[in-house]
Amino acid sequence: MDLLGERMLHLREELRAIRDDIAVLTGIAIRVEGAVQELTVELRGMRSQQTRTERDATSLAERVGSLEERLERLESRLLT
Repeated sequence: MDLLGERMLHLREELRAIRDDIAVLTGIAIRVEGAVQELTVELRGMRSQQTRTERDATSLAERVGSLEERLERLESRLLT
């Protein structure tokens, strides 16, 4: 009977240790999940910035092209 009682105490201690481990691992998982969510928000914001920058660059390239065409026309008028 003493052996059975000792074994039960040992199992209870192991169970407490497992519960503590579960609590710690759950906390870690929650923090990681929060970090992933924050990164997702940050990446969406960065994608929006990139899209806006690409749109602005395209617009500027079109304006430069238009100005180059006008400059060529003016130069040809001046040379004739």
